[in-house]
Parts: sequence; C-alpha cells; structure tokens
Amino acid sequence: MHSVARLLLLGLLLLAVHLGSGVRAEARRRPRRSRRSHAKRHDECRSVLFPQSCRKPADKSWCLQPMQSFTYEDVRRAGQQDVQLNTEYAQSTGKFAHLMSPRDGKLSTANLHHLTLHKGNRYAIHVLERTGRWKGKREFLPDRDLGELEGYDWRSCAVVGSSGSMLRHNYGKEIDRHTAVIRFNEAPTRGFERHVGSRTTLRLQNPERVGFSEGKELCLSKHFANLSSKKCKIVPLSPQFIAYTRYYWYWNPKRGFQAALGKHGEKRIKMSTGFIGIALAAHLCSSVTIYGFEAGTGKNKHYYNKTNTRGLSDWHKRHPWELEKGCIDLLKKSPRVRLK
Repeated sequence: MHSVARLLLLGLLLLAVHLGSGVRAEARRRPRRSRRSHAKRHDECRSVLFPQSCRKPADKSWCLQPMQSFTYEDVRRAGQQDVQLNTEYAQSTGKFAHLMSPRDGKLSTANLHHLTLHKGNRYAIHVLERTGRWKGKREFLPDRDLGELEGYDWRSCAVVGSSGSMLRHNYGKEIDRHTAVIRFNEAPTRGFERHVGSRTTLRLQNPERVGFSEGKELCLSKHFANLSSKKCKIVPLSPQFIAYTRYYWYWNPKRGFQAALGKHGEKRIKMSTGFIGIALAAHLCSSVTIYGFEAGTGKNKHYYNKTNTRGLSDWHKRHPWELEKGCIDLLKKSPRVRLK
C-alpha cells in the first residue's frame, strides 16, 4: 500500500516538473517588452500636444488643441473669407486656403500637418506654385520638417518672451540648460545673458524683422520672401500652420472667445507671434518652459530697449491678450508645461 502511494506521489512530482519546464520554455519564446521599445514609443509621441504619429493627445485643452484637430474644411472655409481682405498677409494665407481643391484635400489629412515649408511639404509647394510667385524658391527650402532636422534636440524647450519683466530675474543659466531655446524678432542676448541666457536655437520673426541673427540660429517667418538671406537660415512656417494659428480660435468658439470677439472683432481673433511660438513648441517639444510673457512695467515694455514701444501701444487691440493669457494658464496645468 505504501509502495503504491510512493509511486503515485513520484508520478505527480514528475508531471509537475514536466509542466513547469514547458511554461519556462514558453516564457523564453515569448518576446519581452524592452525598455528600448518603450522609449522609442515615447519618443514618437514626444510633443506636449502630439505629433501626427501619435493616436491620442497627451493633454487636452480647448484653447490649444493639436493641429490635427484643424480640418481641411476649416482651412478652406476660412480661406474663402480671408482672401477678400486687402492685407498681404491675409492674401497669402487666404490664397493658399482658397486654392486648395477638395480632391487634393481628400488625398491625405497629412497634407495639413506640416510645421514648416520644406521640400517634403509637396502639397503646399504645389498650391503655392499656382499663384505664379513661387518660381526659383524651392531650392532654398530645407529637406525636412523642423522636428526631423539633423542636429537639433527638441526634448526640452525654453520659449523666451521679450517682456521687460525679464530684467527682474536671473534666468540666464536656467534657460541655457534647455536643449532648445526659442526667441522672437530682434530680441538680443548679448549684454543680457544673466537675465535671458546666451543660446538661441530659432527665432520666430515678423515679416519686417526677418533676418536678424546673433549666430547660426534658424529664423522662422510667416512670409516666404528673402529665403536666400545670408544673415541666418530662414525657414518659412508652412501655410498650413499659419492657417491653423490664424483661424483656430475663430473656428473654435469656446469659453472666453465671445468676450475677445466683442472687443477685437472676428477678423482679429488670431494668435500673436509670441503665442505662435508657444503653439509651435507645444507641437514640437517634450517639455516647454515659458519665460517673459508677463506685461512689462513702466517704460520697460521690452527688456532690451527701454524706449522702444513701437507697435505696443495698440498691441492689445490687435491680439486677444485675455484669451492668450487664459490659454497659458490652462497649458501650465500640464506636467510638461511650466510658466516662469
């Protein structure tokens, strides 16, 4: 009796060993999730909002949703209205939107998702060539979009405004520790390094100020002229991104919009150059720190020129500051956005 029990127990032990070895072998055959693949997926979805490779937005906000939320129909309808305006800026943006054909727009929604005008942005070049004013400019364009250019690291971006309030802080070393630094127009660093840092990766510039440069930074402009300038590497913002920043709030009448609409009129609900820089960084960078977007005090409207108030007297009439300030307050709730 005891021998039978011992044989039965031995048989059960052998069966358990056999099953256990099979489970271990299956586990060895099953592919593991490596940290490397996880890091790769994170890199693909690196921006504060999300690039087109990501399926889901990281942070939702009514005031600044990703460019992908701005549809072909939005662009075309806005362009049909804007092309009737007389200003060159509205005409160039409106003509691009107006010349888009429904057939082209249905080819791929990716036609709208370019931050800059580069050689790979074939759709924008194709539309611009219909105006007859684009001949001979293609050769000056970069081969790739901003986020794909070699030699640039967009993991940590400092967006440095030009407010006179920057003189009250010593942010220089902190700003320079970012992997990329975004500045505006002719805002200098020389002589102000202690306050604003010394590095510049790119400048976002208004048409009348295109070309100012202190080094080898990229100069991004909303216009397509002077691409051959030797002062800095000029890269035009894409017509698609310009349309997004010009029309986004107009086609997204959410909280806070009506107050701005009553104060500025529907044609003026467009992003300022400073806020366009924030929107650009939100699409491009893993983390964003915003400096110098408070209002300057007294005569110090700009930190670099105490007496220069050109264009600032009616700035609040041209842009919905209340809307932009409210949007920044919402964005800073994201763990990947800081406001200094």
